Amino acid sequence: MNAVIAERHINLTDGGAGFVRLYQPQPDRGAYFCELHLAWPGFEQRQKVFGEDSWQSVMLALGITPLFLSLTEDFKAGRLKVFDTPLHGLLTNDPEGRSALSSFFDVKPHSRDVQ
Repeated sequence: MNAVIAERHINLTDGGAGFVRLYQPQPDRGAYFCELHLAWPGFEQRQKVFGEDSWQSVMLALGITPLFLSLTEDFKAGRLKVFDTPLHGLLTNDPEGRSALSSFFDVKPHSRDVQ
């Protein structure tokens, strides 16, 4: 397993917790892939996201993260949160008109969540 280069914690409305992780890009057949890993109780998905170089593989993995989250049953049921903010509203109906990617990654932590 490669080193984690980015991680976002996911909370569930029932008190469970999980994460979204990106792993260090790796070369593969003349290209690169960045592994995207989503996991929380009752769900786990790993996906290799390929790009021409390591930079592109990371950017594409970041860009597709909201899609993979939105396809889960926990998301559709409104059970996923980031910093106590429901993900369902962020990814489907952003009042500021931002893209799903920016609204997912721009959620501000509450002061009690920052360590």
